[in-house]
Amino acid sequence: MKRDLIRLSMMGWTLIACAVFNPRSTPTPPATAVAAITKTAPIRFTLPPPKTATPSATYTSTSTPTSTFTPTTTFTSTRILTATRTPTPTRTVRASATSTFTATPKTSIAYKFDLGVLSGLQTNIKTGGDTADKYFRIIGGDASAKVTVYAYNDFNALVKAEMDFYKLYGSTSSEDFVRSNWTAQVCGHGNIAVIFLPVSTTTCWDGEKTTTYTIVSHEYFHAQQGNLSGKRFAVDDPHAEVPSTGPVWLTEGSAEYFAYRALSNSKLINYSDKRKTILLRASRLSVLLSGLETHQDFVSYADEGSYQLGFLAVEYLVTNKGDGSLLKFYKAVGGGATWKTAFKDTFGKSIDDFYTSFETYRKTNFAPAPVGKVIGTVTDSRGQAMSLVYVWFCSTLSVWCEATTTDFDGTYEATIPVGTYTIWFSPDEDLNRGWGGYVNETTLSKNRSAMKQFKVERDGVVMVDVMIK
Repeated sequence: MKRDLIRLSMMGWTLIACAVFNPRSTPTPPATAVAAITKTAPIRFTLPPPKTATPSATYTSTSTPTSTFTPTTTFTSTRILTATRTPTPTRTVRASATSTFTATPKTSIAYKFDLGVLSGLQTNIKTGGDTADKYFRIIGGDASAKVTVYAYNDFNALVKAEMDFYKLYGSTSSEDFVRSNWTAQVCGHGNIAVIFLPVSTTTCWDGEKTTTYTIVSHEYFHAQQGNLSGKRFAVDDPHAEVPSTGPVWLTEGSAEYFAYRALSNSKLINYSDKRKTILLRASRLSVLLSGLETHQDFVSYADEGSYQLGFLAVEYLVTNKGDGSLLKFYKAVGGGATWKTAFKDTFGKSIDDFYTSFETYRKTNFAPAPVGKVIGTVTDSRGQAMSLVYVWFCSTLSVWCEATTTDFDGTYEATIPVGTYTIWFSPDEDLNRGWGGYVNETTLSKNRSAMKQFKVERDGVVMVDVMIK
């Protein structure tokens, strides 16, 4: 998935790029991740009515000293994009031995839509799926490996379809439990030969069409991971253990990497431009790659950039072996090898040796940058939580803004570089498109009054709540 994509033994749950499984509670990051800060007393103020016919908003901004922090919700990491300056690698990594579309094999992907899915979205979903399916065969995938996409506007129908799938594989999880793992930031679930995409319960489909392509391609690779390994990913799998299919950074990172490679080879995106954004995001994460092996740990760092770090690790991993090596790895696992044995046999080095090599490469090319957190809750005048509200963070040093959305309980969370920002809250439909890096402050000022500036300090936590009247 992650994100949500939050993704199962987990392979296939996407929070943002992807479908990532979102646990109901996430572990508290190490105390070193958040340093104590001292700020002034809370500042309360009321903004003037917006210029357009939109509701006014009252904000409360509070900076809170803290030594530990427990996220209230999992943020879709792949959704925070930016066009600000990015680190320039000192060494170029050759992404793959395969770099062009050389064939157009017959498609082996099928689609199931209900009447609520608009034709334009159907087209974009099919474009993402067909592109991924073609690239899968180009890098050596089996043309007989079928994948079915379920994209439903009717959420209840989607849950039923997913429950039917789990029952085929012996899952005893209740429908309520399965339903609870779909949050506002989960874009899809990929499993053995299937992809489930909720159309009505997330903002994942409101952005650029390339975002839809990426989500579907990401989930497609999860489905093929399941086909190759023969292992299904269920919501009741133990999240504190390393899955039998390998570390979660590899599961999710390979899905992210595959998606961008597939779209790039079909000329639907510019790989280099996307990589710059990924580098910037990954530089916010200080945890070692070896600390992202379990689903529980990986998801707890989704906000900081675990998906992007996984992407870069996989890119580095296949530098000399080519993209097809990823398929060989999962096929070896499906053949009965342990994931560590399959890893060494496929990539030519042990997992421990790879960790050492990658961390050296990481320090040289994208060392962690100082960041802080912004958290808060959005409610209406009755005090009811408002979900799927866009929250924008606009740096005073850039014309571009970063964004997240509120979850079903009205909460939001974002990790952003240190600096001074203005914040915007937009429930307006005309702004519910694109993500950070596509919308600038000029566009926002026409639709919503801005809050006074606030400063994000290194390892600090800033709380900003808003009531929209």
